[in-house]
Formats: sequence, C-alpha cells, structure tokens
Amino acid sequence: MNRRELDCNYNRANTKRARLKAHKEIRFFKEINQLYEATNSTHRAVYNLFDIFRLEDLEGETVKALPPYRKSFYHVSFKKSPSNSFVFINADRFENRRDCLVFSSPYHIYSWQRDSNTKGFVFYFKDEFLSCDILSEFPFFKVTETNLFEPEQTEAEKLLGYFEMIWAEFRGTNSYKTHIIQSLVLALLYYCKSLHERYKTQAKDQPRSLVILNQYQQLINKFYLEKKTVEEYASLLGITPNHLNDVIKQATDKTARSFIVERILLEAKSLLTHTELDIADISYNLQFDEPTNFGKFFKKYVGLTPLQFRNRKQKD
Repeated sequence: MNRRELDCNYNRANTKRARLKAHKEIRFFKEINQLYEATNSTHRAVYNLFDIFRLEDLEGETVKALPPYRKSFYHVSFKKSPSNSFVFINADRFENRRDCLVFSSPYHIYSWQRDSNTKGFVFYFKDEFLSCDILSEFPFFKVTETNLFEPEQTEAEKLLGYFEMIWAEFRGTNSYKTHIIQSLVLALLYYCKSLHERYKTQAKDQPRSLVILNQYQQLINKFYLEKKTVEEYASLLGITPNHLNDVIKQATDKTARSFIVERILLEAKSLLTHTELDIADISYNLQFDEPTNFGKFFKKYVGLTPLQFRNRKQKD
C-alpha cells in the first residue's frame, strides 16, 4: 500500500471517528431557546440574554428529564422537589433535595429529572447580561466549588422573595425593567455569595494571594486541555513556578499541580459518566498522546481504571 492510500485510509478513519463522536458526545445549547425546544416546552425567551420561568407553569407536554448537556449561559434555580427528582452536576448526583439552590455555568455538564409537582424558579443569563466578571465575583459558578446547597428555612424564604421579585418585574411593563431585573439578579447573587461564604470554610490568606489563586483557577478552566504544567500557568501569571506553588499551598494546603490534575479528572469523570465515548476517544479529547497513559493517570489518582469507574457509575 502506497503513501497516498495510507493517507486516504487515515482520513477516512478520522472522518468515521468524528461522526461517532458527534453522535455520542454531550449535547450543547448555544441559545436559551434551544434548551427550551429540547424540553418540548412552548415557552420561549423574548430576550436572548436573560429568561426566567416558574416550574409549576410548565405545560404537561414538557419533558420531566433531560440527558446531560452543556450550554453557553449560566443557570440558577431554586426548587422545592418533594420526590422523584435529581440533578447531575458534572459527575455528582443529588437526589430528592428540598429547597435546593443550584448553580451551573458554561463549564458544567448538567442534567436533571423533576417530579410533576416540583415548584420553584429557574433563570438563565449570558455573560453580557451582568457587567462583572461572573466567575471571579460569584465562586459558586465555578466547577471547583460546591454548586448546590440547601438553605435553612429563613434563608429559603428570603431567596424565594428575591425570585418572586425578579419574576414579577420580568412580567411587568416598566420601561426600565431590564435595569431593575439586572439589579435584582445581582442582589440575589450577592445574597447567595453571603450564604456560600458562611457555609464554606474560608482559608485565611492575604488578598493578593487570593487574587492569584482565583486567576490560577480561571486559567486552568480555560486552558486545562492545552497546558498541563505549573510552569506554563506561572508564565501566564507572570510569576515563578515556586512562588505560584507557595501561594497555592498557603491558601489551600494543596499543591498547584493538584488543581490541574483535579480539573482534568473532573472532565474525565464527566465524559465517562455522561457519554458513550470509547476510553480511547476520551483520552484523545483530553489531549493524552496514548490511551494507556490516560489509563495510568486516571488509575493513579482515582484508584480505578476508567472502565471500572464507568461501570461503577452505571450501577449507581
């Protein structure tokens, strides 16, 4: 077989693999209305940067569950779920949570199942809707943070009040309603931030160290498939690798490399849990040169092979 024939066979194999991936990979919704269409809901967003709805208002034809998906926008929901409900956030499953406050970002893989009696609110918004660095200002949208928590009764009542004000303003005819909604959403998110900080054990550190930590986490979220070393991220931050590692160690008691490893593992676990992609395809998606190297990496940090992890998740 000559070189040209080999190249043709290689291209055909790559084309076939690309088609298989397109069929098996997680669905992506660029626009809010694409997500509504997938749920069989007749509700549509009239404003492409923000939309809110009440779960109890959904039509009977609207699906009660949606397979794992990604989206280009943020999601906040406050649900009262009596039974038969769950949410999947990346590789974590949460079942039958009452007064459940959930956050997800474009970096999350998300899926859900709801009971027909589920009540509450859901709203979506894009980056452009709020004039701030969302991931930096509101850490509960990060994949490295807890994205679901159950507030106490008094907190739940206050949260419900915020959602009801946003909902009422959204349905109104005030000519300034977009600005009012933006202010109310920010007020809600800052209240959620106060809850998040109260629930989370904060590491005591100097402000500059926290800035570096936050920037480091954001860079990892953006480049974890391309950059795999502390040296590369230190270069982007304009500091030495030793200084970066010292800062991260002081702030979190973890090494700088552990954050890179955790982000790669998070994506690997999500793909193993939510897709039918072959282990080899997942390893290539994660930029490993060989599937065997991905297997060794995964086994080292998880204690299971990728296939063992997938089989265990399927039994859960």
